[in-house]
Formats: sequence, structure tokens, C-alpha cells
Amino acid sequence: MSKEQQNGSIALLPLMGLAAAAAVAGAGIQLVMSSGDATPHSANSGTQIVAAVDGERVDLAVADDHRIRGAKSPNAELVVYGDFASPFAATAGRVVDTLLGQYPKDLRVAYRHFVSADNHTSTSSAVAAEAAAKLGKFEAFRQLAFGRNDGLGYVDFSAWAGSLGLSDAEYRAAMKDPATQAAVDADGAQAAALGLARRPTFFLNGVQIPGTMPADALAGLIDKELAAVKDAGGLKALLKTEPFDLEGIDVGTLEQKREGQARFGESTVRISDNDPSWGKSDATVTIVEFGDFLCPYCKRGAAALRQLKEKYGEDKLRVVFKNLPL
Repeated sequence: MSKEQQNGSIALLPLMGLAAAAAVAGAGIQLVMSSGDATPHSANSGTQIVAAVDGERVDLAVADDHRIRGAKSPNAELVVYGDFASPFAATAGRVVDTLLGQYPKDLRVAYRHFVSADNHTSTSSAVAAEAAAKLGKFEAFRQLAFGRNDGLGYVDFSAWAGSLGLSDAEYRAAMKDPATQAAVDADGAQAAALGLARRPTFFLNGVQIPGTMPADALAGLIDKELAAVKDAGGLKALLKTEPFDLEGIDVGTLEQKREGQARFGESTVRISDNDPSWGKSDATVTIVEFGDFLCPYCKRGAAALRQLKEKYGEDKLRVVFKNLPL
């Protein structure tokens, strides 16, 4: 480690903006280029990120704290940067639960707050979750937050104290504690330093996973990582030495496939007689909707489709629905 790094300066990634750098410095986070010889994480020195370049792994300095679930001595480490207000948060939470059930002795999951500054519930839920975590109730908070089919919306989280098994006074005090907000801000500074934009974002053994992957695809990656950890002689050794291997794993997401279609041309969607539809089969234009009945954006899309139906009628327009559950 260089003299400048030892003195607490920040060696910035080439693509990091000034705002991200300022957030990192303000949170006391030290960022150094990956070389395999970084100073170990210390709670007193702030969180250290050993940032990777050219596809190498990132040491996210996961420590045993109040937002850790799973194996005590893991061979695979999943770090989730997210919030509880994202429409995909509950889906990602179920994916994580599935994986922890599949790999109880090998997988450790660490949660880090990544709030949306323009969403009040994103910020307030992070503070409430952090307060619950400090009082040993993080998992109970997760279950409450992800179990609401109507989404979080505006919530008075202080009213959750009884459901979490806490007294009103201790929960309110924990939420008002400046250290609680500081912990949320520190996680956000990490996300900024890493250049993250999506909520949630997963890192598996130090490598960002492209898109929000289903459990079976992530399980395939975990299996590969478990073999790599064994060959490397442990997780820490793997983080320092081994490249990440995506070969043979389908990591495509719907959004990535839409981007590919826009770049490389149209694709044909198969329509069967069993697909729910509106309009005549020989209509001039056919719209195929992939949707989910709990998705807030699908609700907006349904309103737009109603207007199109009224404008063009069933002779000119056919709408076909295909289920795409969150």
C-alpha cells in the first residue's frame, strides 16, 4: 500500500465522479486499487473497499454485523445493495431466501442500504431497517416489509415496534440516533464509489452480477464459485487471485434482452390459443404484453392499453397478455 493510502487519501477509480468521491470521503471510506495486499477491515478506520479494475474481484470488506444472514464461515458471499421501496425489492428478497435455503452451510448474505434520494419511503425504510437491525430485529423487519402485497408506500415505521417485538421508546430512539443515519449514508457512499445505479444490485464473491437474476441462475454461479473457492484454498484467497467465471450460465434479464432486441433487430413472440387476448386474431396490429398483477408499472401500462383499445377497436388492435411474475 502506498504512503498516500496509509495516510487515508483516496485513490479514485478512473470513472468515478467528483460527487461519488466526496460521498466516499465524507463517510470515512477508504478506496484503493486492487493489489491483494490491502489493510484488513477495521470498524475504527471506516469501511475499506478494495476496488477492482479490468474485471477483477472487489473485496467488499464484509464483517460480522447486524445485517448478516447465513453461514458463519462462508464459501460464497452475496452482498446485496438495495432498499425496501424498490418494486423489485421483495422479489430479490425471495431469491435470497431461496438461495440461503439451498446453501445453508456455504452462503453468507450481507445487506447494504442503497436508498433513492428522491423517494421518501426509500430513505425512511432504510433508517427503520437499520434501527431494527441494531436492536437484533433485521430479519423480522425484512419479513414485514416484503410481506406487504400493497407495497410500502407511505409508512409510519415507528408503528412497527410492537410487530418487531420492540418497545415504542427503544425503536424510536434507535431511529433518531445519528449513528443510524450515518450507517445508511456510509452504505450509500459505498454504492456511489462502486458506480451502482440499480436497486437491488448483487455482488457474488466480489463481482457484480449483471441484472436481477432468478434463483436458479444464481445457484449455477454459486456452484461454480464453491468449486473455485475449494481450488483456491478459501474465499479470501479466491478474492485476491481468481477471475470470475460466467461461462455456461444464462445471466440474461428481460431488460438486457430488450436492449439486445433494440440493437440487433426485432424478435418473434409466439402466440398460442391459450394466451388471454382482446381483439380479433386478424387485427392490423398485435401488442403482446408481458406483465404481473402486483407490478405498479404494469398498472400504468394497463391504463394506456385501455386508451388504445378505445381509440382503435378490436378490428385494428389485438392485445395478448403473457404472465411474467415478479
